[in-house]
Amino acid sequence: MNKWRKLDMTSKAGHPPADMLVALYLDPTKGRSQYYRRIEYDIGCFKHDSRENSRKLWWHGTHSTQDPTRMKKHYVIWWCPVPEYDGF
Repeated sequence: MNKWRKLDMTSKAGHPPADMLVALYLDPTKGRSQYYRRIEYDIGCFKHDSRENSRKLWWHGTHSTQDPTRMKKHYVIWWCPVPEYDGF
């Protein structure tokens, strides 16, 4: 069974490597907000910013492309690696 880890964008050990398929568990931190009050899951991968020599990672998931540091303002984020589907 895979173990969920808390997302920490400040260290390499705290987030998955770029282009690795992962699942995110988004747990809202504030109950007052209308938009960010539901627990959500998302599947996708982190990718480097398209600018040359950028270390910034962006989340490319099934919902949209988002900045993980802005997401952390509204959610406590947990991540778990997902094995890629290899076909039949």
